[in-house]
Amino acid sequence: MQQENARQDFLLNISTNALLETDLTGRILYLNAAAGYLLAPNTSDSNIAFVFEDEAPDILSKIEKAVHSQKPQILQIFHNERYNNLYFYGHKHNCYICIEDITERRQLAFALERTTLRLEFAEKTAHIGYWELDFKDKKIYWSGEMFRIFGTSAASASPKRNLIRERMLKEDLPIYKEKLRTLLHTGQPVEGKIRIRKTNGGLRYCYFKAGIFENENRRKIAGTFQDLTPLIKTQTALEKAKELAENLNRGKSLFLAQASHDLRQPMQALSMFISALAEEKLTSRQKMLLNKIEASAENLKSLLDNLLDLSKMEANSEIGDFHEFNIAELLKKICREYQETCQTKNISFRCIRHNAVIFSDMVILERLLRNLLSNAVKYTKNKIILGCKWYKNYLRIMVIDNGIGISAEEQEQIFDEFYQSKKIKNNRSQGSGLGLAIVRKSAELLGISVKLNSTPGQGSCFWFDIPVLRRLPDIKQKK
Repeated sequence: MQQENARQDFLLNISTNALLETDLTGRILYLNAAAGYLLAPNTSDSNIAFVFEDEAPDILSKIEKAVHSQKPQILQIFHNERYNNLYFYGHKHNCYICIEDITERRQLAFALERTTLRLEFAEKTAHIGYWELDFKDKKIYWSGEMFRIFGTSAASASPKRNLIRERMLKEDLPIYKEKLRTLLHTGQPVEGKIRIRKTNGGLRYCYFKAGIFENENRRKIAGTFQDLTPLIKTQTALEKAKELAENLNRGKSLFLAQASHDLRQPMQALSMFISALAEEKLTSRQKMLLNKIEASAENLKSLLDNLLDLSKMEANSEIGDFHEFNIAELLKKICREYQETCQTKNISFRCIRHNAVIFSDMVILERLLRNLLSNAVKYTKNKIILGCKWYKNYLRIMVIDNGIGISAEEQEQIFDEFYQSKKIKNNRSQGSGLGLAIVRKSAELLGISVKLNSTPGQGSCFWFDIPVLRRLPDIKQKK
């Protein structure tokens, strides 16, 4: 008997929980080592109510209930910055109390709860649900977001029920099964897109991922489902809006392209009337007004030509008439015209040509070069060069001027439609801002890229490389 009592005392004293016995009034009759450390001073005649003064009424009430009802009672208290659970067990006229320190457990529980809430928030925000399947017992675990994606509740789902296969569209089920077979065969993660039908009939577009992992010697499949439906709806709406805008723009461009002849005819008539009027005997004031009318008409013609040319290209009415020709002949024609234009404006113009057979659209290429030269005439100080040089199997064609130059931040913008630099005084009077936009569109039709080197205050060089079919003997250049 003495040996048995010694064994019990040993077991009671090595317990990490505080164990004690009190009478109905709370007077301590027995306490183990842990209780003595917790409830100092360690005296058998102390009263538990003296140790826990703030909680004394609740503790004494629990002791009384446990002794009278002979049913266990529980109380949680906060004492000396620690959380404790008190368990009360009535035995005859006395009460046995177990005090368990739950501070660390409580902190871990709160940390786990915070982590769980964060994960749930992240899942809900990203519309990503998590699922898990145990190979051994075939039970399925779903996170809360999975139930929201599938439009069902946890109460109506069974761990043995595979809602993924039930809700998936029949057309997508073979894709999903094949992905899982690949996962089981190779062990490598898989992913794909499927559609599911919610319980209310709504269709959801989902992106899934799945992989295999082991936990405590148990093999499991885990994966995620991401609801892409809001994203797809937004994307579809944007595509429809883009298609509508493109159709409207194409209709506008097609109308202008088809009305080209009707719009140009009055301008040609106006030019003829101006020429006829210039031959009449006019006063100096009338001649001044006529010159202004002629300048306005020329600007209007230039704007109209640019608009119509741009509309044709945007409406894709020009598909290109590609054939072989000697580019030197085209350059000769353009140079002759701009030689006269520059001479009237006191601009030095030089043309450097090379004989080379290329395969391109002569009309579109001519339009491109004319717009580059017209741009150079507007902004040069007094010098323009239309030049060529050999570059590998290409002929590099350059339009160089010594004008005001273009800043680095504007070098991309100048090819936009209607863009005109605000850094140039009276720039709007120089044109409509369509010339370089036409250059870019023309280059796209020809399959080439126009590039720019420019230094503010020194000038600009627009250039492009065009493939050469055959090089011909060079011609003598006139200086």
